Amino acid sequence: MLIKDIFENPISRAINPAVVVGDEDSATVAAEIKEYVFTKEIAENLYKLLFAIVEKSTGKTGIWINGYYGSGKSHFLKYAHYCMAPAYREAALNHFENAVAKLDLSFSDATPSNVRALRLKIASAEIENILFNVEAVSGDSKTDRLTRIFLNQLNKHRGFNATDIPLARLLEKELDRAGQFAEFKKRLKAQNFDWEAQATTISRLWIDKVLEVAAGLMPGLSSDVLRTALKNPETYQVSINDTLIPELKEYIAGKGSGYRLVFLVDEISQYIGRNKDILL
Repeated sequence: MLIKDIFENPISRAINPAVVVGDEDSATVAAEIKEYVFTKEIAENLYKLLFAIVEKSTGKTGIWINGYYGSGKSHFLKYAHYCMAPAYREAALNHFENAVAKLDLSFSDATPSNVRALRLKIASAEIENILFNVEAVSGDSKTDRLTRIFLNQLNKHRGFNATDIPLARLLEKELDRAGQFAEFKKRLKAQNFDWEAQATTISRLWIDKVLEVAAGLMPGLSSDVLRTALKNPETYQVSINDTLIPELKEYIAGKGSGYRLVFLVDEISQYIGRNKDILL
């Protein structure tokens, strides 16, 4: 017998040295679900996290995943994402339930029957989760406020620009509200401007053309005000109370009682570091 024969999986397969939250290649996803190793503590904490989200069993709005370097925080975070995302949850929750059945969790809520019940609730709930590595989306400035980062990721999730807040809020969202965003992109495409691929560049170099098309779709548009905001996006004021919370409230308005919007943020402590301004 050769050493490779004693392993369940082929040892020649590709194994990523670290879990990257932004990597959702099909082979990577399959490996990260199938080969996830559940300990008693991991199984119990994953159940607690999912239960808290689905049942709103705590008044807190945030959960901090703590652990030493290399302990698997990113993989745990990503597995939680798999359990909630419609495209992956069947495989992820199957593996979770099978693992729980093999563990001795006599004094835990993470029992096979409870996990099955939780699966049904997750399937019936409308859960959207926004997964990202905060350092990967923070831009050039290490002092970029988390408020702006969260807002950018919410905008991206909604199909708007993920780096330019005034462009997303004042132009794209207003066009979308008027039911004209698709037509706006179509008209620019007809003039060889690919808004999906180069929105920020187009809005900087051909702002007159952008405003002309937008004004044709939204009569009464104040082009001068919009021009000023789009030309100086770094000066656009963003705050938690006046910007982020109203955007979140507007987005979830009208959703059912089973709706959940979850931000899954990786590398947050490394990003904050010793910068008290970001922490606060």
